[in-house]
Amino acid sequence: MRAAVVVEGDPVADDAGRVLDALEAVAVDALLLERADQALNHAVLLRAVRRDELLTQAIATNQSREVAAGKNEPIV
Repeated sequence: MRAAVVVEGDPVADDAGRVLDALEAVAVDALLLERADQALNHAVLLRAVRRDELLTQAIATNQSREVAAGKNEPIV
């Protein structure tokens, strides 16, 4: 036996109904103000230093840096 009528669904309407099922509950501060731990690269840091300036401290790529801004504030 064959089907007498084939009904094709609307893919846009079908997917739109499933969007709400796919959403996850996420805390607001989980996505707010995320940044990398090491924002400055070694090459960027050395480019900012003038060539005629004598460095008093050696610059290491894995050296932890101090953040000038407060907690959850961007550095501009």
